[in-house]
Amino acid sequence: MMHDATMQGSPRKKFNKIRELNRRRNYFTKKVRNALRVGWRKRSGIADAVSR
Repeated sequence: MMHDATMQGSPRKKFNKIRELNRRRNYFTKKVRNALRVGWRKRSGIADAVSR
């Protein structure tokens, strides 16, 4: 597979930017989901019975 010098510049930066945004979004959603899960377990009183 051949790569041109023109192809390597912009798309790679764009891909890395999208990748970074996805990483941040995944981190944030994981944090929120975990907080909701812990809060729900504490409220319902099954924090000790169920653990992942």
